[in-house]
Amino acid sequence: MTDTIANAEAGTNPIRRRPPVKPPPRAVKAWNLLNEKGVVHSTCGIDRRAFEHLQRHELAVVTIIGRQEWVAELDPRLRVPLSMAIPAPVPPVPPSADDLALLPLRIREPAHLAAARIHRKQCYDYTEVVEAGEVVGWVYGIYDREFGWVTADAQTEQPRYSSREDAAGPLRVARRAELAATAHARQAAAAVHPTPHVFRPIPAEDDQRVLGWTFRPGVGHIWNRHAWVTADGTVGRRTYKYGTEAAHALRQHLAGPEDLWQSEAARERVRRVHRRSFNFTAVNREGPQRPFLGWVFYVAPRPNDFAYGTHVYGWVTQAGQVGGELATTRDEAMGALAADWVLDQPHVAPRPVP
Repeated sequence: MTDTIANAEAGTNPIRRRPPVKPPPRAVKAWNLLNEKGVVHSTCGIDRRAFEHLQRHELAVVTIIGRQEWVAELDPRLRVPLSMAIPAPVPPVPPSADDLALLPLRIREPAHLAAARIHRKQCYDYTEVVEAGEVVGWVYGIYDREFGWVTADAQTEQPRYSSREDAAGPLRVARRAELAATAHARQAAAAVHPTPHVFRPIPAEDDQRVLGWTFRPGVGHIWNRHAWVTADGTVGRRTYKYGTEAAHALRQHLAGPEDLWQSEAARERVRRVHRRSFNFTAVNREGPQRPFLGWVFYVAPRPNDFAYGTHVYGWVTQAGQVGGELATTRDEAMGALAADWVLDQPHVAPRPVP
């Protein structure tokens, strides 16, 4: 068996070179197809017994997934890791004039929502407050004779004021404090995301310091997504559907790198998304250091799927991030894995010189 593995890693055919036993012709044909594709579906036109013969000699793994359906994959010890070049991080696309026109609207929506939450939707007549040409926030009425405020970063407070002028003063002070605290974070976020806005602080467990901020990364197709930036200017490239997910990712980053996912753990996680996934193959980065990127795998389409009988592939990063879409070729899946791996590498902005 050791010679068989060595021959497979050298790129030769182990059955033709040193078969453990003399196989029937159909097993040789099965091996040639399996060695070429890495995984074979029952629609390949070869009898399952040929692959079961390979399985008895630890060359393949056959899994029955239906009454007349099965998948054969290379034995895990014969799978040679793949390598893939890493693309450069994509710089942020400058916002268009239409995006910039939408920015005030995207800032106003979460601010008004924050005010409505704290005052039980009893807010009305929002008045915009501008300072030095920029929107500071809004003053709004509460009930009949009271007023409150909310900043452009959707921060507000409980105290109520007797007039709009009385509420505008604390609003300006709060906004200046926000901008001072987030100045470095905003500059760092702008290096990765096009128009970062609505920065919300993430406090530490003791509430004595701020770990970082979550923010809205843009106003175009990602206007309702969220990202994170730490207090020292480290920015996550990946965006999230909810602000709570971005806050969780921020805390995970600060907690330090997790142990790399092992193949069995990755397989279990993937099968929560793609139950019919097989042939997990490791992918490393091209180069002398060859860091581990993740795995690509084959997904067997269901009999009623349009892609039934074809090869479709998925990927999962070494951090456990499962790709959302499937690829029609393994090379496409490897490229998507490399791009996904880049998203897991945060951008670290240099500290400004005091």
